[in-house]
Amino acid sequence: MKEQTFWPLPIIAGLVLGVALGLILAWLIAPVQYHDTAPDRLRADLKEEYILLICETYAADGDWAETQERLVELGDRDIGATIMEMAERAIEQGRPVSTIRHLAAVANRYGVTSPAVARFMPTVPPTPSPSPAAERATPTPAPPLLPTATRTPTPTASPTRAAAGRATYTPQPTATPVLLYRLTAQERICDADRPDPLLQVVVLHDDEEVGGVEVVVTWRSESARLFTGFKPELGLGYADMIMESNTPYAVQLAAGSDEVSGVQTAPCTSEAGPRLVSVRLVFEKVGTD
Repeated sequence: MKEQTFWPLPIIAGLVLGVALGLILAWLIAPVQYHDTAPDRLRADLKEEYILLICETYAADGDWAETQERLVELGDRDIGATIMEMAERAIEQGRPVSTIRHLAAVANRYGVTSPAVARFMPTVPPTPSPSPAAERATPTPAPPLLPTATRTPTPTASPTRAAAGRATYTPQPTATPVLLYRLTAQERICDADRPDPLLQVVVLHDDEEVGGVEVVVTWRSESARLFTGFKPELGLGYADMIMESNTPYAVQLAAGSDEVSGVQTAPCTSEAGPRLVSVRLVFEKVGTD
């Protein structure tokens, strides 16, 4: 009969202890640290920070060839779509307009855009930084002016004088700012399906809803920026936010519209019981950008 061999308990305990100490050393005491990691090996959040830095650099120096070389290092075959998605998220998160514009400009160079992002496209492309040789260039002095014939000044009418003896002038009228949108409707809705009141904004142009329009809402000492088109199931030109009770709001479109002030909710009674009124503002485009 064959004898069975048993592992002594100390050997088994030693192996377990060795494995445990090795894991602690590798994970906690001396973990692997990466230095000068290639861009394509960065975490997703760090990749987005890297992309944003590249887009901001392009906005500053206008060097498109260098920008492409840097983005190629990320190994993203659809980098234009990736940057556009970052721009759309930046709009949803209410990030600075400059950030959205920098991302939109680079995405557009790859031929990728969307209605919401297109609103932030810069009208003038980035200007390349001047070269050192241009900065050192010595301006050529202008040729001396040739003498011109002396003309007798024509007498002009004296300004009208007030009784006190001081000259008075008629001020020039100030140009009226051009408004691209005007308020065409303001509705109060007692919605039985919603316990929270909404400030709803709809933007139209020739009866078609317009996406990507920035809506500026202010109340007390706070403000919020909304953008139409991020709830497509409710309409391309629709945007909303929850309203607080006993709080007046002011609403204006950033592209140019009259300010609608004093917008606030009020109690109402619906089929589902007491509610607070939602307010719906409809703006229609009347001018061109």
